Amino acid sequence: MQVLALICFAGSLMLARAQHSLPELARLTGCWREAAQQALAELQQRLEARGQPTDMAQLLRHLGIDPHLVRYDTEEQEFLPPNGT
Repeated sequence: MQVLALICFAGSLMLARAQHSLPELARLTGCWREAAQQALAELQQRLEARGQPTDMAQLLRHLGIDPHLVRYDTEEQEFLPPNGT
């Protein structure tokens, strides 16, 4: 379900960019980040449930995801609000 939501957001992002709607692009980017944060948190929980404890920074490195892209603060070890600057 979340993968489908990410795909829909990606399509909406491309459409907003093509239409040069910066406020809409910012809103959709925030939606994408929120969905990505939720998916990453769920993945981490599932890995831990399978006996593979991992911290989020380690998971992001393993997946090749820049923590800034999904607004993860590696020092505080928490996600920041998806729409922040």
